[in-house]
Amino acid sequence: MTGTRKKILFIFYILLTGLVLLYLLFPADAVRNDIANRIQQNVPNVQVTIGSLRLAFPPALSFGDVSFSSDGTILFSMDRLKLTPRWRTLLFSTKIFSFKGVAYHGMISGTLSAVMSGDSPVISATGSFSGIQLEQIPAVRKQTSSALSGSLSGNFHLDASSMNQPAFGGHISVSDCNFVPPFSFLDMKRLDFDSIEADLDFDGDNLDIQGGNLVGPEMTGTVNGNIYFETPLSRSELDLDISVTPLQSSKFSGINVLTFKATETFENPKLTLVSTR
Repeated sequence: MTGTRKKILFIFYILLTGLVLLYLLFPADAVRNDIANRIQQNVPNVQVTIGSLRLAFPPALSFGDVSFSSDGTILFSMDRLKLTPRWRTLLFSTKIFSFKGVAYHGMISGTLSAVMSGDSPVISATGSFSGIQLEQIPAVRKQTSSALSGSLSGNFHLDASSMNQPAFGGHISVSDCNFVPPFSFLDMKRLDFDSIEADLDFDGDNLDIQGGNLVGPEMTGTVNGNIYFETPLSRSELDLDISVTPLQSSKFSGINVLTFKATETFENPKLTLVSTR
């Protein structure tokens, strides 16, 4: 064996041994707690719980059972999340990571960046999601009377720092959606829609809904307005403008375009007929 080959094998052996030791000695608990604490610093009203953390290959962090909650209520959780750094960016103040996860039988993926500013980073993320089953989300499951179901897809962007309220926005699409309306609506016990689409902007307290478009077997429609979130969620206030047009093929074909106003709270919503044309 030549000297060059011996050197190459020796270097390979050292690297392999180092990776094995890093994997075996990786301080998973300390890193897991540090990540959860840093997220909570940036989003004070949200608590993060990480069930497990390990190193994955190629080098990445693999999380299991990640949940986000507020005031003891789980808002969203992920079965698995893999965070892969773009290694060159770790040398600079802006760190960039790719992420991919599984949640509620659907997929989430995108890019996350963390700009180091003092002890607390400024975090931003963009990504997309698909196939998320609405009926599996805890906040939806709690509204048992609505029996909401459907497949959620779309894209999003998120900005968070300890100095400002987290800002969230994006576009959502729900297919094969059905739910029991919490108020009397054209004597229908259940509403079915082939698709629901909308653009969303959330500033921490107010969810702004624009460009909402409803397409169903009985009617089409639009929805725009705001939801002002409170704790508990059932006390959140509605301010929505809803317009529906029954299809000619539906049992409501003789009805003109109807415009409604949705007000009051999730717990006790009120639907008022504003106009017909």
